[in-house]
Amino acid sequence: EATAQEEAAISSFEGLMDAKQKEVEALTAAIEAKTKLIGELGVAIVNMKEDLDDTQKGLLADEKFLKELETSCSTKTAE
Repeated sequence: EATAQEEAAISSFEGLMDAKQKEVEALTAAIEAKTKLIGELGVAIVNMKEDLDDTQKGLLADEKFLKELETSCSTKTAE
């Protein structure tokens, strides 16, 4: 009887360990996927910040050009 209980406990323990091992593998895969996503999002954010900086510089250049055109047009209109 003791041997049967011990074998049942061992079987139960092994089943629990298998389940926990599968759970660890699934959670590890989820962590790896989320870590990869974090890296990709980090790169995307850096790229977007660079694009924003380029766009802001382009806007400043366009605004400067517009002011020069307005000045030039108003000078020619005055003539």
